[in-house]
Amino acid sequence: MRVETTAQQLLFNTVPIEVHNQEGHLIGTGTSFALSHTFPEYGEELFLVTNKHVVKGGFTGYLYFTEIKDGHPNIGKPFFVKNDPYFEIGWHGHPSEDIDFTVTPISWMLDMMGKGGSVAFLKNV
Repeated sequence: MRVETTAQQLLFNTVPIEVHNQEGHLIGTGTSFALSHTFPEYGEELFLVTNKHVVKGGFTGYLYFTEIKDGHPNIGKPFFVKNDPYFEIGWHGHPSEDIDFTVTPISWMLDMMGKGGSVAFLKNV
């Protein structure tokens, strides 16, 4: 599938999440979206943003990405990155309990995936 328009690219801004407890039981699912921010001292960093309740209690988390094949998304062929232990602590929630947002940096993860031969088709905002 060719992804040429902004509307098509935004389909690849989301990253599904599966969250499991320490016993390995599925305790939640959700989606996140990619967001970039440029820090003057470090440069651009890519983050995933989701709701705190999605990652709450997570010991192991799976982030599902669409792989790139021949420069285009390989639809129907997702791959996942497994994060454990203590998946929840890798997320940085808003300090107010009333605001249900949390973020985690993923630039390092994308770099590691690339070194392993997997490249994610991910469009950030």
